[in-house]
Amino acid sequence: MKNILQLKNKLILVPAAIVLFVLFVLAVNWLFDKREDYAFHRISMDIPESAVIALMGAPSSVTGCGEYLWWESENRGTSDGLCVKEDHYDHMFNSWTVGYSAKHRVVSKHHDVKQKH
Repeated sequence: MKNILQLKNKLILVPAAIVLFVLFVLAVNWLFDKREDYAFHRISMDIPESAVIALMGAPSSVTGCGEYLWWESENRGTSDGLCVKEDHYDHMFNSWTVGYSAKHRVVSKHHDVKQKH
């Protein structure tokens, strides 16, 4: 009888621990997303790359720029070489992108939901 009760307790505790772990991971991700989003909205046009890194930390990845310049959700036309590199800050459900000129100054920024680069 004692072994059956111990087995029942394990059958309840294991799924509960898994659910708690998943909730913890989602909560941590949500907190990091909020922090990144707050920092992202403090980025203004023409600030130096070093200021962005101070706000957002090291990027997840670095790529060349796309064809268009973006500021938030506004398409600002073709890049025409103004943007030379983009830093990507990728999380589980969100991605923030900041584009820089050859002089390492911000020329674009964009937020994507559920997109990885």
